[in-house]
Amino acid sequence: MTADDVLSWFLGVPLRIALIGLVALGLQLFVTAVIRRGINRAVNRRTSTVSRREAVGATGTPEGKLLLMQERYAQRSTAVGHLLRSVVTVAIWTVAVTMILSLLNVDIAPLLASAGIVGIAIGFGAQSLIKDYFSGISLIIEDQFGVGDVVDISGVEGTVEEVALRVTRLRDSNGVVWYLRNGEILRVANLSQGWTMATVTLPVSTSSDLGEVERVVNDMGDALFAEPILGAHLVTAPRYLGVDRVTGDVTMVGVSARTEPGESVSSARAIRAAAKRAFQESGIVMPTLEQVDGA
Repeated sequence: MTADDVLSWFLGVPLRIALIGLVALGLQLFVTAVIRRGINRAVNRRTSTVSRREAVGATGTPEGKLLLMQERYAQRSTAVGHLLRSVVTVAIWTVAVTMILSLLNVDIAPLLASAGIVGIAIGFGAQSLIKDYFSGISLIIEDQFGVGDVVDISGVEGTVEEVALRVTRLRDSNGVVWYLRNGEILRVANLSQGWTMATVTLPVSTSSDLGEVERVVNDMGDALFAEPILGAHLVTAPRYLGVDRVTGDVTMVGVSARTEPGESVSSARAIRAAAKRAFQESGIVMPTLEQVDGA
């Protein structure tokens, strides 16, 4: 074989293979860079323009809620971007390898058949893993919950710290971290979407005028709702519900209000404290705890 033959051969198949590889690599880098840049721009635009309005009136301070919203949206966008980049990479290199094998005069039909059999075997063996990933994609796209949400997932209640493609990480009230496979999530109770209800029962003397009690409670609710600090987490003013039960000399009346997600406990405490002050100012007798227990 002469030098001209070697040069001719090198400028033939090897050069074409190298060009296919370079084109595939360049196309992969370009497309993934476009996807990454698009995701970053979407995250920056979303967190800088929408967040302020949505943060006001949410759990915690507006600044704290803003950070949670940014992290939540960023995680969703990152997961979707990672999925898109993986799909693009696999598609580009599948086409490139197929073209290279054709240049080498390799019959790809048996390879495709073998790959199909191997794919079926892997699919059966890793079906739980595949299920986790597809479930994670659905959770992220549908936005059933996100970072900072308080959720109850299959009996585990806690705050969402991370939503990945395969697992979701929660931290419960005791500080325990739970890792839940997305494919095993069958039901989700999101306690952080929309509003929650704060309901309290207040003891009053059976001899009290219930009409006066209702008036005092509703006036208290209006005043509490107007408070910039104590009423900051209330969505609606607390309202008198009526008599819950009567036991001896004690009448238990109900009061409820809609609150921001995750603020039902603190709002209930504020309602009790405000009602106690309002009853004292109005001369409405509230039986002591011993009287209630002994009734």
